[in-house]
Amino acid sequence: MRIAMFLDTDFPPDPRVENEATSLVDDGHEVFLFSLDYKNNALQEEEINGIKVYRYRAGWLLYKLSALAYTVPFYHWLNHKRIRNFIKKVNPDVLHVHDMPLAKAVINVNAKFNLPLVLDLHEDRPEIMKFYPHLNHGPGKYLIKPNTWNRWQNKLVERADHVIVVTELAKNILVNKTKKNDKEFIVVPNTIRSDIFNKYPLNDSIINKFTTTTNILYLGDTNMRRGTDTAIKSIALVKDKYPDIKLILVGKNKDDEKLKELAA
Repeated sequence: MRIAMFLDTDFPPDPRVENEATSLVDDGHEVFLFSLDYKNNALQEEEINGIKVYRYRAGWLLYKLSALAYTVPFYHWLNHKRIRNFIKKVNPDVLHVHDMPLAKAVINVNAKFNLPLVLDLHEDRPEIMKFYPHLNHGPGKYLIKPNTWNRWQNKLVERADHVIVVTELAKNILVNKTKKNDKEFIVVPNTIRSDIFNKYPLNDSIINKFTTTTNILYLGDTNMRRGTDTAIKSIALVKDKYPDIKLILVGKNKDDEKLKELAA
């Protein structure tokens, strides 16, 4: 089967997309990945671990409009031509769109092609958006409404043929909020695929810094909604029993200064 995937940002990296795509390739399918290119990558077409990547140049304006994707329609309109071009070029049997930002545009364009469509929700974005700093002050507070994104998420779920979510809880919530049958949902957790993870080169200078301690490692977005502040506070509860314990947070977010103050 020829599968056209859609990603609203640069690739690589995106572990979830790579995990799913390489699993499909290993199963004998052909995967063609549409990627919006904000980094002006030198290669517009490239094969990575069997995934055929097609990059479409996207500038600063499109990036800013992505935050307003369900406030005003311009983001979707600007992507329609790219999406049509990609579908015609790769001639897929099925469409697989990752996350919400591009989903509406892909569904709109697919009205002409009428291909089976899978919606892959990487997270409960309307709920998580409530913790975004730019939604709590400034213009974003008035322009970007999580409730609007929530209504659109429900519409997109109902218009998709199948929906992929990260947890059973996410599936149950969407089954209750929409007219979708639970058999049309698939749960794919965000777990590490070891054969990909182990290919990354090791930095001995980092490893050598932590050879004499008991280490707890967190990798990812360090936003406090992920519980990073709770992890820091928890060290005080166990450091007497485990004096060699060390918490290592690897990632970045606008909350980092607050976390450093808390750690201090």
